[in-house]
Amino acid sequence: MVAKARCGVSEVVASMLLLLIVVSVGTALYLYLYYKSTFYQQRISQELLAEEIRSKQQLTILLVHGYSNTGNGSISIVVATGSFPVEVNAIYVNDTLAYETTLNLDRYAVEEIFITSPIKLNSGDIVYVKIVYAGGYFYVEASGEVT
Repeated sequence: MVAKARCGVSEVVASMLLLLIVVSVGTALYLYLYYKSTFYQQRISQELLAEEIRSKQQLTILLVHGYSNTGNGSISIVVATGSFPVEVNAIYVNDTLAYETTLNLDRYAVEEIFITSPIKLNSGDIVYVKIVYAGGYFYVEASGEVT
């Protein structure tokens, strides 16, 4: 008599369970990696868009003039913006922080900004002003005389 190879039910069930485990782990790994890649792709596209908007902001200082008649003195800064609105983040006078609140300027605007000087101003002094804008990525500098 020839012996027949018998495949038991438990071996078939074990093979099906092993196949099911491998497929479900592979699917879970694929979904996790897909989620991470789309998440990072969205973050990169948002950062690129924000950087494009920041790079289009233009700010020019037209005039800086200091006044020594009150307290530490005050400073008048005339600025002009380009074709996009500008977000001013900080203003420094002689490398000393003078203004640190967000100031939004419209596009194609020429505006005068008055600030109180953080340092004592005397007539005849030269003040150096630095304006930080576009989320701190860019700055412009200019100087002017105190009267």
